[in-house]
Amino acid sequence: MEHSCYLCEHDTPVELPQSLVEAAAKGDVAIFAGAGISTEVPAVFPVNMYTEVAQELNIDPGPSFPDVMQRYEDQNGRPDLVRKIWQRFDYADSFPGLRSDATRFHRELATMPYISDIITTNWDRYFEQDCGAIPIVADSDYALHSLPNRKVYKIHGSIDSLSSLVATSDDYQRALESLKGNAIGGTLRHLLATKTVIFIGYSLSDSDFIEIYKTLTTGMSKMRPRAYTVSPFPPPNASDFDLSVLQTGGDHFLHQLKEAVTSHHDHYLFDDIYDWVRKAHARVSRAHADAQELNHKEFPGVIYCLSYQDGLLDACSRILTRRKTGEYSDGARVHRLAHNYETMRKKKKKERNYWDVSYIEGYLNGLTLLLLEDEQQADLLPPFFCFTRKDLASVNDARKSIKTLRKRRPKVWQAAMEISDKMAVDMIPRHTPFL
Repeated sequence: MEHSCYLCEHDTPVELPQSLVEAAAKGDVAIFAGAGISTEVPAVFPVNMYTEVAQELNIDPGPSFPDVMQRYEDQNGRPDLVRKIWQRFDYADSFPGLRSDATRFHRELATMPYISDIITTNWDRYFEQDCGAIPIVADSDYALHSLPNRKVYKIHGSIDSLSSLVATSDDYQRALESLKGNAIGGTLRHLLATKTVIFIGYSLSDSDFIEIYKTLTTGMSKMRPRAYTVSPFPPPNASDFDLSVLQTGGDHFLHQLKEAVTSHHDHYLFDDIYDWVRKAHARVSRAHADAQELNHKEFPGVIYCLSYQDGLLDACSRILTRRKTGEYSDGARVHRLAHNYETMRKKKKKERNYWDVSYIEGYLNGLTLLLLEDEQQADLLPPFFCFTRKDLASVNDARKSIKTLRKRRPKVWQAAMEISDKMAVDMIPRHTPFL
């Protein structure tokens, strides 16, 4: 309960400038994220890493984070420092509750497809795992930069590449020098100069943040887009960085921004759709088990019902798996996908490939779930299918309709017989996600 209270106590409403909402909707917003949106909050660990290491070294609070890490490395060696960092993440990831608290921000960001550029000084892999982002840690990673996926620029390295970690004052100095001339630094300066950048999870009084900010913005004119800092506590020196303050918690800010964008732009979808898909998947899974009880030798037409259910289940599974990328939160993209599948369905029907037609019918219904107006409509999605009817709600309805297939659709029935004849009596047909 303490964790939940801490996480919510800073979730205060904030008035979002309309210019910020529109910039986000157009894909012109980038996130610059610090440790305050991840593991280094009391909701995850009662003591942050800085305090833990300082206490172990018997150092009074005062020195900067990299200075404390430098002292630890000087005293214990680099392997021990890296091990301590790794163990901290490993511990958080081993408890679902802690990991859930550490990734609230990331899960909120996941379904915002219009935010595709993230800059972070965090070492964890949460942006990759929970937001589907491609990590750019070194210039060599730019081989994947042309992919349309979300990107996370990890300027202080990644726990997945222990040698890349930037933790000590020596590491920071080398990293700052690199940012002045490498490709990552150039990309970040371009983002800062052309996009509305939102800093979240940083203390503006932190000397490390100040050095990074100065390194990346030196020489930029006041013509660059307005930048913001999000913090539950008003930073007294925000004007020194020409930052506008939005006083609230990080994940709550994203939630409010998402609500504003989705309310004003119909083609972006609310997160409720994923609950509808999850429930539909469970319902169709039960129906799939029921349909498998109908033997294809006695009821050849059941292969179409099973293929339809395979398509519907595959669509639901993919939507839920890809939730982290936000691609299915873009209604315009879903419409394009549905149009492509509809074109393919017509082609397969013309070819009399009814096995594929039934699979596509199911997949299309899965996509349609995302475009419905309410959950009641989603509950009406037929879990069974036969070419003679499309509103089959039970296995008994399906059995009755399948029995009429030979008389009402003889060519469709004959195609089912040809597939059934090639299968053993105890085999259950399975349509793979390839057409």
